[in-house]
Amino acid sequence: GYTCPLQMVSLKLPSTCNEVELHEWLWNRHRIEVPVHRIGEQAYLRPSFQIYNRQAELESLSQALCTYFGLDML
Repeated sequence: GYTCPLQMVSLKLPSTCNEVELHEWLWNRHRIEVPVHRIGEQAYLRPSFQIYNRQAELESLSQALCTYFGLDML
């Protein structure tokens, strides 16, 4: 059968994450536009991947998030 590729995900962020600050930081430092929302006490990143997105764009988001949260890239 046909399987549909993943296009949108919700990623839990640390509860201490300031969603407005992260959203602005991603845009101002990296020109990455991705929704960051809070539902109750939990912050989420909601990236959407389309056929026109390149692997390098996903890697840029991953690297930016690691930098923001002080993590090492895998």
